[in-house]
Amino acid sequence: MLDTALNILLEELTQYIDLRFKPPEPKVVFSNLIDQDGSVAISGENQIVMSLVDIQEERFQAYKPQFAQKGDGTFRKENHPIHLNLYVLFSAYFEARSVMEGVKLLSAVISFFQSKYIYTKQNAPGLSGSNIEKLIVEMNNTNLQDKSYLWGMIGAKYMPSVLYKVRMLTIQEEAPSQEVPPIQEIETQTRPS
Repeated sequence: MLDTALNILLEELTQYIDLRFKPPEPKVVFSNLIDQDGSVAISGENQIVMSLVDIQEERFQAYKPQFAQKGDGTFRKENHPIHLNLYVLFSAYFEARSVMEGVKLLSAVISFFQSKYIYTKQNAPGLSGSNIEKLIVEMNNTNLQDKSYLWGMIGAKYMPSVLYKVRMLTIQEEAPSQEVPPIQEIETQTRPS
């Protein structure tokens, strides 16, 4: 499900940039910036790198099991769904003499998500075969200290970038769950006085 959401954003952004700038090669890639061994993860320069930098749970209520009644009168124990927010970083990975080109493409990323920040099955064909109902993309303002922590965590030197929060993927596993028979009768006992 996470891959579906990220692929939709990547494909739609790539189409937008291709139509707007007609680059000779793809300008948006999904990748980490740095490999586990500390080397650069991207082959080639002069592109926007889309990276998943965090996944957080959105909590609405305390998670207690809930029960759903089935057609035969039994109840099925279900856990509440998990709601996730994804934090996606778009970085302008450009060589020194082309940094302004990177800033131009980063500006296009911002323009794209300003013009289309809600994704549904009606306006994003890639969602039609998935169980994702809606994605909402909003810019995440981070102060300089938080950016410093983020880039330190990534293990890369800062480059022009923008961070977006993608709300909200709901995960509800349809796995078999515990069945609970219905209550047939209630026994009452009186206490001796």
